[in-house]
Amino acid sequence: MTIGILDCTLRDGGYYCNWDFDDGLVERYLDGITKGGVHYIELGFRTRNSQGFAGKYKFCSENTLSRLIGDQAVGVAVMIDGKDFVDSEGEVEREALLQLFRQKSESRVDLVRITTTQRTLPAVLKLGSLIKNLGYRVSANLMQASILSDEDIEVIATELARSSFDVMYLADSFGGLVPERTRALFEIISLNFPRQVGFHGHDNLGLAMANSLAAIAGGAKMIDCSLLGMGRGAGNLRTEQFLLYLQAKAGNQDVDPSPLFDVVATDFASLHQQYQWGTNLPYMLAAVHNVHPMYPQQLLQTYRYSSMEVVQVLDTLRASGKGASFSTTDLSDALHKRFAKVSDHVPIGCLDRYRGGLPVSKIAKGHKVLLLGSGESVRQRVGDINEFIHVHRPLVIECNVQHGIEKGAEHFSLFTNHKRLEAHIDKLVENRSCAVLGMSEISEKVAGLLRKTDIYHYPYRVGYGNFTIEQDGCVIPHDVVAMFAFALALRLEATSIFLCGFDGYAMDDGHNSTMLSNDRMAMEREMEWFFHLLKQHEAVQNGVRIVSLTPTIYGIEQDSLYAYI
Repeated sequence: MTIGILDCTLRDGGYYCNWDFDDGLVERYLDGITKGGVHYIELGFRTRNSQGFAGKYKFCSENTLSRLIGDQAVGVAVMIDGKDFVDSEGEVEREALLQLFRQKSESRVDLVRITTTQRTLPAVLKLGSLIKNLGYRVSANLMQASILSDEDIEVIATELARSSFDVMYLADSFGGLVPERTRALFEIISLNFPRQVGFHGHDNLGLAMANSLAAIAGGAKMIDCSLLGMGRGAGNLRTEQFLLYLQAKAGNQDVDPSPLFDVVATDFASLHQQYQWGTNLPYMLAAVHNVHPMYPQQLLQTYRYSSMEVVQVLDTLRASGKGASFSTTDLSDALHKRFAKVSDHVPIGCLDRYRGGLPVSKIAKGHKVLLLGSGESVRQRVGDINEFIHVHRPLVIECNVQHGIEKGAEHFSLFTNHKRLEAHIDKLVENRSCAVLGMSEISEKVAGLLRKTDIYHYPYRVGYGNFTIEQDGCVIPHDVVAMFAFALALRLEATSIFLCGFDGYAMDDGHNSTMLSNDRMAMEREMEWFFHLLKQHEAVQNGVRIVSLTPTIYGIEQDSLYAYI
């Protein structure tokens, strides 16, 4: 059996580590992969998108490739997202492409893989022709295979057969294919596309191996895989598993999985322990309902949602008809609704004490803000924090509601989570705090209790790697109330933001005490990265001071609360 093997670990696996792999790990990976008989290694993406931090394998420059591969006898592949090089009129942005790709004679890249959907195919055909003219082999990687009909596949394969593409790939983006359907699709492709065809399977239903073998039976000549299955969502066919099969069961003596065993058992086992890819109930449901795999991946990676909460969000996305394409806005909308019953929620704008917009501080510009997190240090030092409030009269912003805190010059309690609002509603009403809600709807039960409380709405959405403060809302990198609180503080033009209770999750108690250490570490990384983004914000760059008055693990300025009282 002669099957082309393409290992896409550094490209597809990069969705978990932001394409920032350790150099030593990559060296060991490449040594094992090249000795194992793999035909192509896909080292990552090549992209013009530089927003937010990503490691070198998101960009795969020629300098990087030359250092990594040298003259080793293995094919090198990179992937581009077809729609990134096409303008609104459907024309190829030629100059942008030529900035990233030299002539093949000057490049270490052998194969350029271009992602496409049925909708973007006309533009991708033009893009493929341009790259082919530079001397590269080109592959059209058709995504979302599980939602395509026989007729769709036949038409697409026929169009690609008339083009300059060397390879046609079918990608099971949602992980929803089954072997019988996979074989049938490849039989259609083989009849209409006379050149090489390949398969990229995802393991949402635990069928990546079975589907790959079915694709081969239907005519596929190239198969994608990755070490330990590391890849977006539930992951991919395991390279070591596929090589073992080819060697032991298919009689292919040109492959040897044994050079991979050490790096799989050490480096990638460690990465798996950290990121926990692999199939589970949310990924299974996403596959069955054709929901984009980035939705469960983003939710599961935050470690702040249970599996059933993730399932609720996925169901909301499916019901809205917006689950097939990943959108941070759609994810935010689904998160806002995840605890609100559809039959039981009301707009907060209908409340008698709804003030509209965001709070406008009556305090002169240049005011201080005291921002209270949920760390144990707030409960330990509540009397001293109240003394600080008494002496300095700051504007107080609470993440949810804290026990025993006196009112500041102005006082706001912030909520982004329906469940947390319901849990704190009695304290909120008792304290007569003004509430700032990130969500636009609340349950009728909660609404009834908030009738005598001033309510503001400052909407937010989740944009991973993004922190943006706008007139009428904000974008935060994770669904975390503390990040929402910073956005509000800066929107209110604070010049000094004093923090209490930003201890770090490892010092927290209550609901956090039951977290696994990996969960805590992941949530702390979220906050560390947020503080990195915060320091880059224009307001902070222009002199807004952010200082913690209680112990914190985060890399921010620290003073002592007691120096101020």
